[in-house]
Amino acid sequence: MKKIIIFLCLFSCVGCASATTATVITTGIAVTPFVNPAVQGAITWQNGEAKRYYTYDRKVMHSACVNTLKKMNMPITSNSDTLIKAGNKDHFKIALEESQKNITRITVRMNFWGDKQYAWLFFHNLEDQISVIQFPKK
Repeated sequence: MKKIIIFLCLFSCVGCASATTATVITTGIAVTPFVNPAVQGAITWQNGEAKRYYTYDRKVMHSACVNTLKKMNMPITSNSDTLIKAGNKDHFKIALEESQKNITRITVRMNFWGDKQYAWLFFHNLEDQISVIQFPKK
């Protein structure tokens, strides 16, 4: 009798795990809907755009984006407070949106379809440029 009860318990646990996996695979909806992707450090990829949140204001992030593009030898073709376009052959489109005070979302699209590795390279170089302070030249 003990063996049957243990077998049923194990079978029900495996059944729950497979049902959870099947739900995620077939519907694309995770069982834990309370996880928020808007955390610093997580890069999300959706529809050819890479998105990442930072706990800095938009001015700091704009300066860091411009410095990163200069470091990557990308000529800036258009520059505003909320949108930066750069590149001759490869085109970067960087949107900066301040969702709350001191929380900025940066969205990067590379070319028309998006290039995930190139966008991640941009974010990696951006991390190095956040703490760089540019003093005005005299």
